[in-house]
Amino acid sequence: MKSSLSLLPLILFTCASQADTGYWLDLGWDSQYVSEGRDNIGRGGVWWGGAAVSVDSLTAYATLARGDSEFFSEWNIGLEYELPLGNDWRGSLGYQRVEIVADEPFSDNEWFASLAWWLEPRLVPVVAYTYSSDSAGYFVELSLYSHWQLTESLELTPFVTQGLDYQYMTELHSGRNHLQWGVKAIWTLDDGWSTTLQLAHSEAQGDVILDDEEGDLNFISLHLSREF
Repeated sequence: MKSSLSLLPLILFTCASQADTGYWLDLGWDSQYVSEGRDNIGRGGVWWGGAAVSVDSLTAYATLARGDSEFFSEWNIGLEYELPLGNDWRGSLGYQRVEIVADEPFSDNEWFASLAWWLEPRLVPVVAYTYSSDSAGYFVELSLYSHWQLTESLELTPFVTQGLDYQYMTELHSGRNHLQWGVKAIWTLDDGWSTTLQLAHSEAQGDVILDDEEGDLNFISLHLSREF
């Protein structure tokens, strides 16, 4: 499991970094821990902390999530390699170890890949794939992002994501899992600092409804990050 907002900066950081070595730090809060169209905690939100080190095309990262109202902690520790695809294409391959400390502890090894086409910043299609060794299933996200640079320091990015589950979350159903859309605002501050606010809505589809009988979810995320 992973928060799309919390780990997305890692992908962007890896792809956008031009220096031989770079560093990234992130602190944030989500009103709900939503991933794969589900509320992973059930009550309250989650605090996030993350760090990454990038050397050439390889990024090592670690993120920690802690519930603000429930007994819940999650570590994601991994490596991500940026593929040399040229100026218009951005892709990566990676591995991460997931360790959850909660009433029901959980461990997993995940392999993931992503591919984005950056020919036109206002319409960027992205395909993301994650394979779980625990469930022997995979999850696919098909996304469209539209990047709008409103000022030198403010970027607005509406997005829509279709999630597809193939035994990654449940064996009951294969196919449509959830449809999520929202908007992300990034304020660039001084000395490499940036603030990100995301408003999102997740619409439950076949797999989520059959698995958890959950409905739609609305949530917000606020993060403070620094690259240096």
